[in-house]
Amino acid sequence: MVFTELLISQGLSEEQVKEIIRKMSKNRIFITQEEKIEERYRKMKLQRDQMRVKLQLAEATLGELNRVLMTNKNMAIEDITNHEIQMKVERR
Repeated sequence: MVFTELLISQGLSEEQVKEIIRKMSKNRIFITQEEKIEERYRKMKLQRDQMRVKLQLAEATLGELNRVLMTNKNMAIEDITNHEIQMKVERR
């Protein structure tokens, strides 16, 4: 049975039911057919928070890897440049 039908079957008019539904929404009172929705919501919220922490760790790791990569690239460029200079000197 739908909630509005339940209220009407209890003798309330359609206007009264509409007013109750409006006030419920305004006061953030919601009805669901799901069982233990509060517990499920808490679990999902905990999972979301855990995933946010994992994401932050992954982003930090990625930043560190990018820093190491740039350092390695710079070192490789420097090694190539030094090698090219050495080759030019040896040719003379």
